[in-house]
Amino acid sequence: MEKLIETQDAKLALQLGGFCFSIGDYSTLLGLELTKVNQIKADNTNFAYMHGNTEPFRNYASGVIANKNLLRYGKDENVLINIVQPPQWPTVVPTDMKAGVQLRFSEIIDDCMNSKNFTRGIGEALGIIKPEGVFVPSEGKPNAVGELGNGGLPQLGATKGKYEGYSIYKDSGSGYKFYDKSIHHSWIDQREALPTAGTSKTWKYKLIYLYKGKEVGSFSDEIIIVVFGNI
Repeated sequence: MEKLIETQDAKLALQLGGFCFSIGDYSTLLGLELTKVNQIKADNTNFAYMHGNTEPFRNYASGVIANKNLLRYGKDENVLINIVQPPQWPTVVPTDMKAGVQLRFSEIIDDCMNSKNFTRGIGEALGIIKPEGVFVPSEGKPNAVGELGNGGLPQLGATKGKYEGYSIYKDSGSGYKFYDKSIHHSWIDQREALPTAGTSKTWKYKLIYLYKGKEVGSFSDEIIIVVFGNI
């Protein structure tokens, strides 16, 4: 059995919440230390607070940057720039936030799995082991994400899992065409030059998995990125 710790913040928040909701049914059976159980419950509360209140600010910051770029480089004077006030954090802020939530979570998972009473069923109930399942390449769909990276270049990514990588299809304004492929989790578009200074373009991407040298499964959801010319 292989230990599972979610890498994405949103998924880790859900995993911690599920673990803490169910651990009371197994803590005695597994011989867990009460102090560790109580601490991971506090970690769950703190991480849920931080994660839940970080996303609105991240979304706000992204919108502000996009509006700033549009305000500076936009060509259509009929477009009005609307700036909203930033979201406010709740007034009650936890004060006992210890660094190292993931490390402590990893340790208590090890404690669970090292118990002589641990079973796959318990691990699945606690959400701390990777589920067993049949890998069907043709059922894959990349969970593609994208953003502007260093130098204003689009940076895309997707979980590889058991796939070799993925093909990238791009629409620069004349429809989707095969553009590139990657064997890494992330990929940066360095093949097409950014637009001239003071202008912007909309580039669209879709990814599809590669397995044994062939494209398989379904295309990812469309990723839309606005790129700007650098001065």
